[in-house]
Amino acid sequence: MKLFANSNFYLTSGIVAFLYSLFAAGQYYTLTGSLLLSPKEAIQKIKNKQIQHVIDVRTKLEWNQGHYPKALHIPVLDIEEDKLPKNKSEGILVYCNTGQRARVAAEAIRSFGYTNVYYIAGTYSTIME
Repeated sequence: MKLFANSNFYLTSGIVAFLYSLFAAGQYYTLTGSLLLSPKEAIQKIKNKQIQHVIDVRTKLEWNQGHYPKALHIPVLDIEEDKLPKNKSEGILVYCNTGQRARVAAEAIRSFGYTNVYYIAGTYSTIME
C-alpha cells in the first residue's frame, strides 16, 4: 500500500501555496498606492481646502480616547455610502491608528464613486498642528 507515495508532491504543493499566500498578503497589507498621503501632505491638503472631510474609522473606544477635531466617526465595518458626505468630488481623508483600516475604508469609499479619497499611515496626532 502506497499511502504516502505522493507525500513529497503534497509537501511541495503545500509549501508553494503557503509562500504564495504570504506574498499575496504582503501585497494587500502594504501601505502604498496613490491614496496614501504622508502626514505633511495631508496637513497641506487640509490647509489648502483640498480635503474637506476627515473620517476616523477606529472603534468607539479609540474615538473616545481622542480624535481629530471635526472628524466624522464611521468605524471601518460601518462604512456605507449613506453615511458619507453627499458630494463625491470633495476631498476625504481617512485615518485609524496604523493605516491598515484606513486603507480598507479608503478603498471602500472609492468603490462608491468618491474621487478624492486619501488615507494616512498613522493616527490623528500625526496631522495635528
